[in-house]
Amino acid sequence: MNESNVRASQEEILAAKTTCDFDEKQAYIQSHASGMKDKKYKNNKEFEAELDKSFGMMKNLFSCMSKQGLTKRKVPVE
Repeated sequence: MNESNVRASQEEILAAKTTCDFDEKQAYIQSHASGMKDKKYKNNKEFEAELDKSFGMMKNLFSCMSKQGLTKRKVPVE
């Protein structure tokens, strides 16, 4: 028996996006990144701290979406 990747349905995707506050978190990440490009940093540590905030939110969002079952899924194919 072979395995195949199965894509989530639109309903599953929308439910996961709602559960994870996807739009709100995506807007935060985008606005934070936009603000970063205009800011002058005193040193690399300050810049890295700002990057960590964005990466932390991305990791949080991905983790939530993964828990909703939206990572690669394998199903048996006959």
